[in-house]
Amino acid sequence: MKQVFGWSAKYVVVPLLPFGIGALIRFISGVSGAKEVFDAGELCFSMAMLSMLVISSAGKLNDKDLRDGLINTFTVVVVVFIVLFTVASIYRIQVETGTHEALSRAVEILKNGGNVLPAQLEDPQALREKSVLDKVWICTVIPSVLTILAAMICKFKYKLED
Repeated sequence: MKQVFGWSAKYVVVPLLPFGIGALIRFISGVSGAKEVFDAGELCFSMAMLSMLVISSAGKLNDKDLRDGLINTFTVVVVVFIVLFTVASIYRIQVETGTHEALSRAVEILKNGGNVLPAQLEDPQALREKSVLDKVWICTVIPSVLTILAAMICKFKYKLED
């Protein structure tokens, strides 16, 4: 049991720290909604780290075919999560830029003595990108759960060591 907790701490908890800390900071800051609190980019980065640790551990196996299979599989997982991290980061920046631009327009209207209508605060491009970001979030959560489960199965089935 001690070995399970030690392995889980190193291979699951430590890689999830950036994701957890980012979520905690956003939650404390008053951000609401799961998709806003839990950042897809941070989750992707965490899963890539977890996969790299599994690759490192699998590299110590004596069975060459098993070692190469696990390394190749988790290398593909790393690449997938890096691509998802990149997509999530790009769309997050686009959404934040669109929100900033909409607020800047509202400030200009108010400075000139006008009224700001809710429709003027919505940037259609930012809304489309937010929709894509929501899809990336969903496409990140499912593979993340599967990656954690696969790492744990590999640990116990193939007796991966530290």
